[in-house]
Amino acid sequence: MATTVIEVVEYRFKANVDMKSILAISEQLNAFLAEQDGFQYRSMIQRDDNLFSDFIYWTDEDCAQKGSAAFESHPIAEKLAMVMEMENVTISLYNVLSELQACEKAA
Repeated sequence: MATTVIEVVEYRFKANVDMKSILAISEQLNAFLAEQDGFQYRSMIQRDDNLFSDFIYWTDEDCAQKGSAAFESHPIAEKLAMVMEMENVTISLYNVLSELQACEKAA
């Protein structure tokens, strides 16, 4: 049975990168991810100390691995490398053991 996988990416942007630029490149990343097989969902969050994290949901580990491989050769990877502190990037994959989604209540 395939297990949903969450790819967690933690990173910091270079000091000279403003939020408008961050959000613009995030939209470009979203467009790339939306084209990948098995992609389900992405959230980008920010802590007070300017550590950012992406939570990327994939159908299974195979899709996550293929998505990562496609990312490495896509122009968005180079754009991100230019604005991120690459020495601080960490990437981890987690298998989802339990999940709950809110359902719309009937009127």
